[in-house]
Amino acid sequence: MDFYDKTDYNLQDLNDFVELEVEENIHLDYKDGAALSSDKIFEITKDVSSFANSDGGIIIYGVGEDKNTHKPSYYAPITDTKYSKEWLEQKINLIQPKINGLIIYPIRLNEKASKSIYIVKIPRSDDAPHMADDKRFYRRDNFSSEIMHSFEVRNCFYRFTAPLLKLYGADLFYEKQPTTDRNELFFRTFVQNKRRTVAKLYKVNVYIFTKVPVDDISLVTVHGSSKGCTITKMDSQSIRIGIVPEEPIFKNECIEVGNFFINVPDNLKESFYNTSMMRVVLLYETGATELLYVPKDRSQIYGEAAINAAIKQIFPDYRAEWL
Repeated sequence: MDFYDKTDYNLQDLNDFVELEVEENIHLDYKDGAALSSDKIFEITKDVSSFANSDGGIIIYGVGEDKNTHKPSYYAPITDTKYSKEWLEQKINLIQPKINGLIIYPIRLNEKASKSIYIVKIPRSDDAPHMADDKRFYRRDNFSSEIMHSFEVRNCFYRFTAPLLKLYGADLFYEKQPTTDRNELFFRTFVQNKRRTVAKLYKVNVYIFTKVPVDDISLVTVHGSSKGCTITKMDSQSIRIGIVPEEPIFKNECIEVGNFFINVPDNLKESFYNTSMMRVVLLYETGATELLYVPKDRSQIYGEAAINAAIKQIFPDYRAEWL
């Protein structure tokens, strides 16, 4: 499991991670145990709030770094029991507003707990911007915490109150089409809203690349609640299906989007299923995300570069700028 995604940590997890020599980045910061002291409370609130105001991440208190490579180089644990997990929580709570969802994982290096390391997992906050103890706002920038400009603070208010939509997989399978009572290929994808603001304006484009001539795809029917569906022939091997759903998406709600049949002649269905690739692009008010679904092995590929490379391998004439 990815270190960032774990829900609990032990010393072996930390040993494995340090051995990988993962350098500091916009989501990761190493701090010597001496960073926890009564005269460094401002630094604690600055560093933690900067992650919450950016994209979230992890601060590891008790690991020293090489200042040239920004890689972990030694353990430098917290040795004064005064600076307990509870003490650190109290100081972090000086940040305003309070950061919801933040978790501190203590790792003990000995049985007496006189040597400890704290892994602080900080979420990308919906309540940003958060103010440090010096009454300023900070953001994470590569290896440091930087003061936010006034326009960044204003943008932060909007960015974190706007919907944040994510694609969670896609599927293509046989389903009985109500109008014909025949088993046809049925496509759907899943969209989730990760923020508290209700998502009302969004669109899904499905680009289908296939070895079957698109003129032989006789009908594509969209059903369910949608404002409309557009079908565009891109070239002899690709089409675009655009869908604007009407259904609002509330916080943490995940809904099905797409829900259309692809009617292909019976003698071409197997070929269509085995040769097609489906690029699903989700567009919404403040961003976009995408995935590539390959029906043959039911695999999914994420990331623009990886998606382009995968399509290009099977469809060499493909041009990403057509999207």
